[in-house]
Amino acid sequence: MSKIKTFLSIALFLFTLPCFGNTQPVIHQTPETLRIGMLKLMSGGVVQLAKKEGFFQEQGINIKILSFDSAQQVARAVASGDVDIGLTGLTAAVYNLAAKGKLKIIAGSSREVRGWKGSAYVVSNKEWNAGIRKPEQLQDVSMGVTDIGSTFHYIAGLLADKYHFSLEKKIKLVPLGSVKAMRTAIAKSQVDSVIIPGMVARELQNKNEGHILGYVGDETPWQVTAVFASSKLLDHKRKGVEKFLTGFRKGCSLYHLLFNTSSPAIYSTERLLAQAPMRNQAATIIGHYVRPKLTPVAVSSFPIYIDAQGGIDLNSLKHQIHWYQSHNMVDQHITVNQVVDQPLLVPLSQ
Repeated sequence: MSKIKTFLSIALFLFTLPCFGNTQPVIHQTPETLRIGMLKLMSGGVVQLAKKEGFFQEQGINIKILSFDSAQQVARAVASGDVDIGLTGLTAAVYNLAAKGKLKIIAGSSREVRGWKGSAYVVSNKEWNAGIRKPEQLQDVSMGVTDIGSTFHYIAGLLADKYHFSLEKKIKLVPLGSVKAMRTAIAKSQVDSVIIPGMVARELQNKNEGHILGYVGDETPWQVTAVFASSKLLDHKRKGVEKFLTGFRKGCSLYHLLFNTSSPAIYSTERLLAQAPMRNQAATIIGHYVRPKLTPVAVSSFPIYIDAQGGIDLNSLKHQIHWYQSHNMVDQHITVNQVVDQPLLVPLSQ
């Protein structure tokens, strides 16, 4: 048994984990394999952590992780049947495909929360030298995003709404297809700004290829990522989905215990990391999964916030749907009840 598992067995009493089906290891049975589509970001690293710790194997299932470049690609892969379950950002594509009956949201993952350095607003050296120092100054600029209707598009919209300016008139969105392309574009000043994962933002700043203005969680907290399954899978292999969720939520609980139970600053030094070998082991697993690969110190310096139960903020989902509808990007008649599988959801733990 790994050090992480030993720690988890002692610490899990702090959180009540929902139990779906049989929680004992399945013996003398060929494990079912589920294909999971994700991006190689920290949120996906939590699934990799759960896999490495055997939480899915305990449920009698195997998972095969498939990587994509953007959240909308993951949603389309679930809808087409190329993958069974997706874990990625909540985009217009997710809601549109849910409206067509192709998929349902079954759990939450990462959230932008005040005090936690999830995604950062970054400007090019050119715009920094021109005097842009705060997120609210991101007006009359170009901004690199993965896609129109992406999480980054929505975050820009939240910022515009907060500071009462027109997103369409003040920010020129430039679809680039991937986080990697966004990083390259800001480093080369091909766009004026990006909203990008904190760990990437720090790397840009350390290399003097961009400047951090602030963090999304401090400006506009929201539910960023979710887990969703194809409607066909939910109809025909629901037990397998329930078993996946049990393993996934154990991974969320472990991550939360190791990285989200204290102020973010406590995780960010090599000395403190060395004093916490279980955290170091988890950070190593996650760091090997994300791209570019990160050291345990880098992972611990920018922990994303994940609910201990894999709970989801339904109010945030309602706001997202309304915002996308107001910008004519999703079906005008869709409601939150149409996009979630209510019996499988759990509320936020805190």
